[in-house]
Amino acid sequence: MRRDEGPLKCLVEPCQDEVVVKGSKFIAYAWPVHRVSEMELLLKKCKEQHHKARHWCYAWIIGSGSALQLRSCDDGEPAGTAGRPILQQIQTHHLTNAMVIVVRYFGGILLGTGGLAKAYRDAAKACLDRAELVDYAPMIQLVARSDSAQIQVLYSVLKELGLTVDAFEFQSDAHLRFTVPEKDQQEWIRRIRARLQKKPATAQDGLASLPGYSLTSDPACS
Repeated sequence: MRRDEGPLKCLVEPCQDEVVVKGSKFIAYAWPVHRVSEMELLLKKCKEQHHKARHWCYAWIIGSGSALQLRSCDDGEPAGTAGRPILQQIQTHHLTNAMVIVVRYFGGILLGTGGLAKAYRDAAKACLDRAELVDYAPMIQLVARSDSAQIQVLYSVLKELGLTVDAFEFQSDAHLRFTVPEKDQQEWIRRIRARLQKKPATAQDGLASLPGYSLTSDPACS
């Protein structure tokens, strides 16, 4: 399936699988992601976990439309034999906000460029074939600023509502970042405000804001 055929999908949760080709083991991991900083951390942890591996090749896609970003990396394998086949599998599965890393343990037999490309492709495909997917909903990251006490109260409310808190700082420059579906942004702000004010949210509340907080959006998160 091409990326322009049907709706984009996202991973529900991380998954993994592996293939073995002529003694070389290719272990594929896939994660739902939203920001480059997340992917850098995942790659670092993967290298720590598999510190004896020969290669850690990867690809990722985040966002959609004009905000789409993507990257692939061969990590020392011949150009185009690792990162590109992994990226193509992400595209074939019609995914966004996804990262796939394929770890290779060398088995002593050279596979050639064609064999390498097939092995990385097959590992990524095996992993993504077993993934649980949902329709992609563009997200937006909001940044709230206030004094330390207010930020801690907001943090508790967001957790109660089941929203993702991406980052927070309770000391100097007290703030937090949280993510909501872009199309429901105003509704979520109304619900948060109602919880803070301890009263029911209504559709007549008008343009949503959070009294006592400076609220801005980060368009880089999708």
